[in-house]
Amino acid sequence: MGFVQRGRRRHPDLHPVQGMPAWVLDYVLLHELAHLLSGGHGPEFWVLLAGYPRTDRARGFLDGYSFASDTGADVGGEPLEQPEPLEQPEPTGDADASKPGGSGSG
Repeated sequence: MGFVQRGRRRHPDLHPVQGMPAWVLDYVLLHELAHLLSGGHGPEFWVLLAGYPRTDRARGFLDGYSFASDTGADVGGEPLEQPEPLEQPEPTGDADASKPGGSGSG
């Protein structure tokens, strides 16, 4: 996430998180608020975020989103179409037909 400069103040640019699940947005906001109390990402910072039960899940989501974005994967918009399942051959009535010496071997 980047920052937007407004006058002498820098504000987090929340545009990249638009459309993400609410629990991720909650984490991002808490993360930014924690920076007001503790600069950097030291132990004090993470203690502040430890009270949010979805911190680890949200961080994992953002890591995956970042990886997908960096590799060019489709991370937004419509979901990709799922391919049709492969056709499975219809089972024959004789279960032993495929075994050597079975009724289908002649």
